[in-house]
Amino acid sequence: MFWDKHAKSKRANDYGNKCQQGLWLVVFFCFVGIILFIVTQASHLFPSGTPALTFHQQALKNFMYGVDFTILESMDNNGDEKKKKMFHNHSFQMECLVQKYQQKSHVTAMLLSVFNDPSNTMKYGSPDEVVRLAKRAKEKKLQILLELHFSDNFTTNSTQTKPAQWKSFTGYFSKKIKNKK
Repeated sequence: MFWDKHAKSKRANDYGNKCQQGLWLVVFFCFVGIILFIVTQASHLFPSGTPALTFHQQALKNFMYGVDFTILESMDNNGDEKKKKMFHNHSFQMECLVQKYQQKSHVTAMLLSVFNDPSNTMKYGSPDEVVRLAKRAKEKKLQILLELHFSDNFTTNSTQTKPAQWKSFTGYFSKKIKNKK
């Protein structure tokens, strides 16, 4: 009896090993097939005489490099030299900062954050200000990355605060859940 159980488990284990080996063979041949496809189609993937080595360079050229300039206009309007020095070692105008990022870091995009109602907590991130910043980005020939926040201020994983307009919505769902019990 013991021998029969042991033989069955050994056969099941052998079957599992064969399945695992078969899976590795499938993965290997799929990988080889993809490589062969790329090699045979290289002339179609790379236009007239472009060597295959420039594919990486082409990908980097199309890559978007962005910087978050959400508080740019606020810093310009406030003229707070301390904040300017925090982002830039000298008290240059913010336009110089944008230009410097474009030249030195090859920045191609400006990240702009729109907040629900930033007037309660801060002076930047309102829809009107973001439109003005987007126009400045367009003048500098920068692409725009738009980030929409449902909060009134920046949030992190550990701090998620409700917008001021949503304070009255406490308990709506908990009341619905309690009524179903």
